[in-house]
Amino acid sequence: MTVRITKKVESGIVVLHVDGRLRSEHVCELKSEYRGLTGPVALDLSQLRSADAAGVAAILEIESHGADLRGVSGYVELVLSQSSRTTGSRNGST
Repeated sequence: MTVRITKKVESGIVVLHVDGRLRSEHVCELKSEYRGLTGPVALDLSQLRSADAAGVAAILEIESHGADLRGVSGYVELVLSQSSRTTGSRNGST
């Protein structure tokens, strides 16, 4: 499996679950799912195994627009933190 993106509503918050490996060819799908949402949004990354540079950039971009990140593993947190140091886009939430 490369990536699976599913949408659920949990306690009034739309949660996008991102499972697998987020690669550049799936960034448009993730952004498209996010773009159509209103109200509070969270990205559940508990099943995210890896992300390439484009995937990391998409996660950081969505986070910068106000989405909460949930279930961030130590590995994914490290990748996001390292990327944000070069882009300056991480707001510090996990």
